Amino acid sequence: MRQFNTNILQKIQRVAVVLMLIVVASACKKDSVHPIPTIPVNFSVNINLPEFNTLTAIGNSKIIYKGFYGYNKHGIILYRASLTEFYAYDATSPEDLSSSVELSKSVPTATCPKTKRVYLLTNEGFSNEGGHPLKRYNASLNGTTLYVYN
Repeated sequence: MRQFNTNILQKIQRVAVVLMLIVVASACKKDSVHPIPTIPVNFSVNINLPEFNTLTAIGNSKIIYKGFYGYNKHGIILYRASLTEFYAYDATSPEDLSSSVELSKSVPTATCPKTKRVYLLTNEGFSNEGGHPLKRYNASLNGTTLYVYN
């Protein structure tokens, strides 16, 4: 009889653990849905061209291709993190999809003009205030050509 009770208890514990994992996983999935939908992004730029010369220095950023790329065609933010690493973000504010963020001239941040939320370009586009980060795209440098894609 004791063996029977132990087996039932073990099965109940296993079922409880599985149910808890399902609840946790579903909660995480809801939080991971970004408000900016995935759109096709695939272009390259030569960072030695005059219009991209600010990107030759580490810590600089620039919004490019406004009217052509990004959700609602707000453009793409390029941020140079190191000699070889770039970050690319959609310039659309995740808090207000009708707004394009504005870059700071002195620090690597972007700010939504309507909500005043500040996003850190050095912190994968997250805000210190929480919420969704800026939508990030892949960026890779090959020589002087920067490829941005998803």
